[in-house]
Amino acid sequence: MSTDLKLGRAVEILSPYRTQTGLFMVCPNRKSVTPAVLALRDMLRSKISQVLSSNTNSIN
Repeated sequence: MSTDLKLGRAVEILSPYRTQTGLFMVCPNRKSVTPAVLALRDMLRSKISQVLSSNTNSIN
């Protein structure tokens, strides 16, 4: 998706409704939030931040 955004093949249609709420992950219960799940969350957060910042930089 980020490539499509960078190349102009995809456009944002709900940008007025953008929020800064973060990343949500759904687990069946608190016991499911293992160190591996937390590591996955942290990795996804990092990758998403990189993609968003590169998209912002390429748009400006």
